[in-house]
Amino acid sequence: MVFLQPVHSAVQDMPWGSKGSTSLAGQLWLAGGHAQAQGHDALDEHQTYAELWQAGTHEKGPSTLAIDSDDGKRGQPLSAVLRKRKHELLGENILQKMPWVDSDTHGGVPVLFKVLSAGKALPLQAHPDAELSRKLFESQPGREDDEQVRYDGVHKPEIALALTPFRGFIGFAPKEIIVQRLEMLPELRDLFLARNVPVAVSKHLVQDMTDAYHELVDPHQRTHSPYSWHDKISAALGRLLGADKKRLGSVLKQILSRAENKDAGEWAGPEGEQLRSLIIELNEQYPGDSGVLAAPVFMNLAALEPGECIYAPADTIHAWLSGDIIEAMPASVNVHNTAFGPDPSVETLQIFTKMLSYDAKPLSDFKIRPEPLEGTPKDTTTIYRIPLEEFDVVRVFLSSASSSAPTCTVRLFTEEDGLGVLDGLGIVSVVRGKGRLHGFEPGSSAGSSRITHEVGPGSVVVVGKGTAIELERTAADNLEVYIAVCQPKTPA
Repeated sequence: MVFLQPVHSAVQDMPWGSKGSTSLAGQLWLAGGHAQAQGHDALDEHQTYAELWQAGTHEKGPSTLAIDSDDGKRGQPLSAVLRKRKHELLGENILQKMPWVDSDTHGGVPVLFKVLSAGKALPLQAHPDAELSRKLFESQPGREDDEQVRYDGVHKPEIALALTPFRGFIGFAPKEIIVQRLEMLPELRDLFLARNVPVAVSKHLVQDMTDAYHELVDPHQRTHSPYSWHDKISAALGRLLGADKKRLGSVLKQILSRAENKDAGEWAGPEGEQLRSLIIELNEQYPGDSGVLAAPVFMNLAALEPGECIYAPADTIHAWLSGDIIEAMPASVNVHNTAFGPDPSVETLQIFTKMLSYDAKPLSDFKIRPEPLEGTPKDTTTIYRIPLEEFDVVRVFLSSASSSAPTCTVRLFTEEDGLGVLDGLGIVSVVRGKGRLHGFEPGSSAGSSRITHEVGPGSVVVVGKGTAIELERTAADNLEVYIAVCQPKTPA
């Protein structure tokens, strides 16, 4: 049976989101009819629109049916339909490999498939791996009183796929880059000395390392120290994130005084200029916050053009900075936030610094490069193969200006294309352009059991197990569509 269900989705208003019509998430929420279904007929230019949770069924942002169908009336929760028909629409593979989806918390959809619009830096954060997620959920449930921490027992690796020019911090930079940055900021030594660390922090977070700055910067210590790179970075980061506010403010004031002097010779080369400008930018967003120094000093900065993608595995430190992306992850809200927001507890800092992967990697190691999808017209369809069981992402771009005869249609989830017949769930997100979305049974004739919906910017449509689709461009503009493909990659 063909299942092709348009839905209305929830928008989130986190304080870091882009405001009003500058937010692509907000634009699509309005253009796709989601806002009107929720009682809004315009965007508020003073309101942030941070994330559009497309076809989400997580309790934090549930979706509803956008039209009446055999499965229910407009406005009925999508989760009710999926869980009632879970064996037909999700399939046994998803239910066996991801049993957590069939719960009141998660509601049936294995992925959070978002359009995210960042107006300023998101919290400096990491997400625990599957094992730690389960342990934290079982031992410390209901941490809703702490906005810096969320547990729901599911891991949360994620991707950021750029829709507009995007910047984001991800992972620890290569060792030589971190050392170079530290050498430009000798003031940091005051925060890295063990004797200057607050007692509550040093008791729970920091090893017995007298001078973490010296350990990292001094050439002799880099090769002869008894401490590993992991030990040194963990101590330095923990001491910075847990620094006494007064001492942090004093150090930051000294650094900003130099940074705002553009003629200062200390900021040598592109690396120095980037460090200087980021410290100024971040302090304007979050004055006096430890992340103002932590992110530019220790982390890679990704600057992505539309179509480029990065992947943050579990336990990877990251903080998105600006721009619009498709952000996708297993359907979890697990998070530990430690900067660019309210101060974290010592317990949160302790878990955060212990769980991080401290591998120093170049930015290229975090990138996912799209591949042409087999069995689709040339230059129309690419797939981002995510190293996760839960999902991949497909991009369909039907151009209005091709050097040859323009291709106006693409078929997916058939026996002929590289995805094969859908053994799970699909979520179709239209970002730009207008068209038609057809659903049919694989191998059937054009007219049999066919469902058609007109789609445009902001349209979100759920595709059930065993349903094939055809995307058709109907207007003069390009049609740009992203599809979350939620089907297990290994047998149950």
